[in-house]
Amino acid sequence: MRWTNCFLIVFCTALFPATTALTTSTSPHIPNPFGKKKVSRFAQFKSYVRPGISKRRRNNTTNKNAIKPSFNFREQAQNLLAGLASAIALIPEASTFAMTAGLSPLVGLGSTVVLATCSGLFGGRPGLVSGASATVSMILKPLCEKEGHLVVSLAVIMAGLIQVGLGMTRCARYIRVVPRPVMLGFVNGLAIKVVAAQIPHFQHPHGVWLQGATLKWHSILVAASALIIEFFPKIFKGSILPSPLVALGLAALSAETFNLPVPKLVDIVGQEAFQGGIGTLLQAMFPFASTSMEGHSSLLPPFGLIVSLEKIWKALPTAIEMAVVGLLQSLLTLQIVDEMTLTRGKNTKESIAQGLGNIMSGSIGGMGGSALLGQSLVNVRAGGTGRLSSVAVALFVMAGVSLFAPVLGVIPVAALVGLMLTVAQHTFSWAIMKDIAKGQVPRAEIMLMVAVTLTTAFVNMAAAVGLGVLVSALRFAWQASCDMSAKETGSGTQLNNRLIHLRGPLFFGSALTFQSLCEPSMRDRETADRLRPRFELAVQKRQEKHPNGDPSPLEFSTGRETIIDFTDSQVWDHAAVMAIEATCKQYHELGVKLHLRHLSPDCREKLLEGSDVGEWSTEFDIDPSTDPSYLVGVDPRHRAGMRKYGTEPRNNSLTRGKRDFG
Repeated sequence: MRWTNCFLIVFCTALFPATTALTTSTSPHIPNPFGKKKVSRFAQFKSYVRPGISKRRRNNTTNKNAIKPSFNFREQAQNLLAGLASAIALIPEASTFAMTAGLSPLVGLGSTVVLATCSGLFGGRPGLVSGASATVSMILKPLCEKEGHLVVSLAVIMAGLIQVGLGMTRCARYIRVVPRPVMLGFVNGLAIKVVAAQIPHFQHPHGVWLQGATLKWHSILVAASALIIEFFPKIFKGSILPSPLVALGLAALSAETFNLPVPKLVDIVGQEAFQGGIGTLLQAMFPFASTSMEGHSSLLPPFGLIVSLEKIWKALPTAIEMAVVGLLQSLLTLQIVDEMTLTRGKNTKESIAQGLGNIMSGSIGGMGGSALLGQSLVNVRAGGTGRLSSVAVALFVMAGVSLFAPVLGVIPVAALVGLMLTVAQHTFSWAIMKDIAKGQVPRAEIMLMVAVTLTTAFVNMAAAVGLGVLVSALRFAWQASCDMSAKETGSGTQLNNRLIHLRGPLFFGSALTFQSLCEPSMRDRETADRLRPRFELAVQKRQEKHPNGDPSPLEFSTGRETIIDFTDSQVWDHAAVMAIEATCKQYHELGVKLHLRHLSPDCREKLLEGSDVGEWSTEFDIDPSTDPSYLVGVDPRHRAGMRKYGTEPRNNSLTRGKRDFG
């Protein structure tokens, strides 16, 4: 191990002179949050946009005088070093995730290389780190125990195809329906989960707690690594070196120099992952290269020997769960990184990139994966905000497996524990705790946040987000249904007229409220009861006069009229149309003439096509200059298209401006 010690000494000696170099240039991207003060949104906006230059001119690439981006050495160096820090922390995690799924540790490393490359080159979020993940490993574990490695790779390919399909159909855009309390609960639960995942690292071997000097020095290195990661950038301001990389290097140097009795990566993961050489790299990238099945010998898995309808059917449930959970975790990670960098990623593009990565990983025998929130935060906080940082993760993982595997093996596990504890501390949303203490957060949102946090930490991340979205949807439906109200007034000087002015959305949640607000009045019923005997007597006389059938049958009418005005209301779905139809039938049976005012043409058409409203005592008051024009039960973008092409002359108050209920 002498040459390993020499390498560590030279490496750590080079850290400190480099902290004062390359500090004259400025980066237009988000700086290292560990070492610099927070920059206001306006200051960051000015760093991206020069005042006085229009958006059209900035985007005009054919203009000779247009601003051309120049190569920034400091920025690229930060991306490379951030990728190195993420790769060092990712190697033991990816190996552990593979072993959790019941596979070789090298399978997780090879899958990480493929996914990080695809996400970096084709993804919709620069700086996002993808690889073998804990959630995917837990999903694949039962299938691997029952069917083996080959069927697992088949399921990974199927999951990738599902993710590409979801991306091509633009289903990823619906991640925006995840409410902010659910997002905060997910983030806080993930921070708790990261902390809980570090507890087993105080055991070696597994199940045996550290004791004596081993526990003491292990705890000291954990605390020292966390303090270095937190305060190194604040002391050495302007350094391009990521603080996690400094902490890992100093911890390894201290452990080797003083021969500290602490567990190292090679003790946890195993000697197999740190042998090094091209053979180890090939075994990580192509796990089936050295296998032989019925005379088969190739770099790729022999899917032709096992692919059948039975195997596909067995792998399909696992593939669906992996695709949904992995994509959900990736898109939530993308949103969190967007908030950190004050930029906006592309959900659809990231979905397709994740699917392509899983397809390629499964095709060579890998276990697939998803975006990694912890490593993405490490990467971004270390200054990795470009695509180069994500690709650098894959390159450094390959270099670590093939060239520097023995050096990586001597890194103490305590340094990684300190790194992940710091990530958890920065992941947890402390600001929301202050708002809760001040009483600024509604009680319902607090309960929802706590439920999502606990479900994320102790059950399942996908179940947590699904629970949060379901509860939020029910809460929104209840609140929207409570917004339905009506104001009843007289119309003109005629006492027999009744005007009901509706306010609020009309949908399945408010249908019963609408029927109770717009039902016939007591006076309508009393008048109908008083006049109905006369009407029945008149009908009986006409039947006696025309025994073969009345050519012009009488219609019961009380002479009363009711107007329902939908100016400040909007019909959302088919349940609302059915509620209007039921109300029309009630007025028709009582002989009261009903006027429906300010309904959209689409709503009127649905009422006439799906019921007998046209044959009842119901009239539509049509005024093209004031009637709204929206589609019932259609995506809001379609209504926006109608407004764009001029087919919607005027909207009601619920569709003006940016408010658009769909």
